[in-house]
Amino acid sequence: MGNLGTNMENMNAPIEVRSGTAGLTPDFQARVDEALARTPPNAEAFHQLGLEAGRAGDGTQALELLSRAAELEPANAAYFVSIARLLAAETMFNQAAVAYLRAQELAADDPLVLAELASVLRSLNREEDALAVLRQRDAIAR
Repeated sequence: MGNLGTNMENMNAPIEVRSGTAGLTPDFQARVDEALARTPPNAEAFHQLGLEAGRAGDGTQALELLSRAAELEPANAAYFVSIARLLAAETMFNQAAVAYLRAQELAADDPLVLAELASVLRSLNREEDALAVLRQRDAIAR
């Protein structure tokens, strides 16, 4: 599909997202520090903290935490979907597509992943690729 590739290095390029901590609870950093100190690290803790940071509007912290979760459990499609949603919300569609493609590799039969990937591809004016993904989704639904 095009030349986006699924190389995760594309996701590690410097990304600027909204940053702000107005909605974060006072104990948020303590919970991040606790997650960092855990041995072995708990990917789901990083995922949940990343989602919380995203809801609070701190995209930079959210991306860092979600990426840490994905590093710890690279076979968990949900972590890549969360990264993709954050990037898509920031209109960073190329990076979002890379994350959705990784999620698709891990959860090829998930119609929601395919629908969201198609939406990002359309945002990139990649109509043919988006239609191919939607056809794949429709074939799964049958």
